[in-house]
Amino acid sequence: MRLKYIWQILWLLMVLVSCEESLPPRIVPQNTLEITGIIANQEGGDTGIFVAIKVFGVNRYIETFQDTVKVNGNIHIWWARKPEIEANVPLSNRHFTDPTRISGSVLTLDPGEEFHLETLWYLNTDAGNNLIDLLDFSNSPVIGGIVTAAPEKFVLEVQLTLFSETGLLRSKLHEFIITGWKVAETTPPE
Repeated sequence: MRLKYIWQILWLLMVLVSCEESLPPRIVPQNTLEITGIIANQEGGDTGIFVAIKVFGVNRYIETFQDTVKVNGNIHIWWARKPEIEANVPLSNRHFTDPTRISGSVLTLDPGEEFHLETLWYLNTDAGNNLIDLLDFSNSPVIGGIVTAAPEKFVLEVQLTLFSETGLLRSKLHEFIITGWKVAETTPPE
């Protein structure tokens, strides 16, 4: 019994004489995550013409990030020749694709590990127009009932946050080409 009391007294003394210093403030690492690449390709399907956009990023830090993730992001797209024609495509957690390691809302990124996001832009502008209606079809011959627009250069930039502590990620500007097509208008016979 006596030994039990001695240990309790020693424990109490350790607690009473323990250091009152607080831990130094945690320094949140900067520039740890980076958007490393973007692919934007015009495609078509049953829903019409769209641009498939893939965003790639990497953990450049020496430690693993594992935490609840809430993607708050945006892809800002504008016509290079007419920058007033623009679109904003939101990004969220639902845009993560393989091989991103996400379980529920917890994202794990080991050092050097990539994350991938993917979304589609259906060519709607912020002003409510469909981009196909704004393209130039005037110099295109009708082939098989289809007329093709002149190729146009577009630019996009991605901004997003993954974890609250790592801050805003911003991509380099990325250029891509859109060549729209539509069914040729026919004039009824007189």
